[in-house]
Amino acid sequence: MGKWAYDYSNDELVKAVIQQAAQAGISNSGVMFDFTAGYRLGELRYLRGVLLARLDNVRPPFEIGQVVEARKGRYIYTVQRIFYEGSNKWILSFRGAEENQYYYAENFKKVDVPVKVR
Repeated sequence: MGKWAYDYSNDELVKAVIQQAAQAGISNSGVMFDFTAGYRLGELRYLRGVLLARLDNVRPPFEIGQVVEARKGRYIYTVQRIFYEGSNKWILSFRGAEENQYYYAENFKKVDVPVKVR
């Protein structure tokens, strides 16, 4: 797995946003049929959030791969993606969840997962 976008340098982040914007624009242009158009727009939304978080000087409440629990109920999820919407609003997607299903991070808490030692 590559570097987490929240750990990019300013230069790396700006380059990633520009590259993703260009790719999303081409894939949605109608010039060609591109199955990845939705993915590219999702990536652009994600990187937009990373850029906003950098400008707001905030970090995500969770990390990718972290196990979280719903504050109401006993449901456990693994964080797949974290989107920042500004004004300290974080949106999560989870592994195994329906595509385009997003949840407010404020409705979840970290879970301490026991680690097996061999």
